[in-house]
Amino acid sequence: MRLLALGVALSIVALATSWSSARASNLPPPLSRDAMVGFLAQCIETGPDGLPRFGDQARDLCRAHELTATEPMSWRKFDWPGQDDPRSFPIGYLANDAVVLSSGPNPLIAHIADFGDTARQFRRFDAGKGDGGQVVQIIDAAAYGIMTEDGGAGYQWFIGPACRGPAGGLERFKSWLFFAADVPAGAWRQRIAELAMARSAAGCSPGFAKSLTRYRLEPIEVPLFAVRDGKRQPMTVRVSTIVSEHFGRDTIPSADHLERFFFGKGLGMYRWERWEQRGRSLNPEMEQQAAHFARSGRCPALPFSVPPASGWVLTDCRMWTNLVRQDDPWHAADFGWPGQLEGLLP
Repeated sequence: MRLLALGVALSIVALATSWSSARASNLPPPLSRDAMVGFLAQCIETGPDGLPRFGDQARDLCRAHELTATEPMSWRKFDWPGQDDPRSFPIGYLANDAVVLSSGPNPLIAHIADFGDTARQFRRFDAGKGDGGQVVQIIDAAAYGIMTEDGGAGYQWFIGPACRGPAGGLERFKSWLFFAADVPAGAWRQRIAELAMARSAAGCSPGFAKSLTRYRLEPIEVPLFAVRDGKRQPMTVRVSTIVSEHFGRDTIPSADHLERFFFGKGLGMYRWERWEQRGRSLNPEMEQQAAHFARSGRCPALPFSVPPASGWVLTDCRMWTNLVRQDDPWHAADFGWPGQLEGLLP
């Protein structure tokens, strides 16, 4: 799959086991639905010092609140500019806003990909040119990616094995898992999952691939920039983070690639990484891409940004902690994506 117009295939996963172990007496209590939304959607407010604050530092608007698509956005999340590309300063290439589309028992969250360059404009949905994003839904105490659009390929839906059976409703979208309410602190929890992709929400598949997914909760010291009036002020904030890993096969040694995601409380997804395994990667340009990325400086060192084993190479990454003040507040609904999601949205 491709995610957020990065032009690479991402792993698609479907949860294949129950969450009964999360209620064992020796484990911390599972995250509530609202707490899960707090890691998937952003709410960034302005502090008395004029700097952005979110998550555990939030005091006013963002206390126990996430941004909806119709609310004014005073700060946007942009990626770090390439250090070898002066045209990208100060706000990078790609805005990635995380907003709530609908609440209720099964909240829908959009991670909106908005490119800006010579051919595309920020704040405008440039259809067929990479703009789009992904939609995440909470189903039975787990966060699943249910749809993505990028690169002009149109909607791509992620479907689980339940599409074959009599179960209706949202069961079919138990597909690409990010994390579940049973996320542990300080250790990995892993699942073997099954997955497929369809062009329609009503689609199914004759077969499903297996994928290893693991996730954990960690406090991470995150570098970021506050951009106001064209000036960038560096900051470091401790962010409660869910790290999620998706492998291209059901074991690490057999996987050809890995996708790693960082979800921050009050930030939503703030980092994405693509890793390839030498000897198994299907990417003939793996080494060239890794060298080009290393020169770019787009992603600083971060805890858990490490190879899962020897022989793995980081080929691409985006870091959306370049927080840019919007003097003219913007509404994500004005972007006009993702539409009605084949009836999932009113």
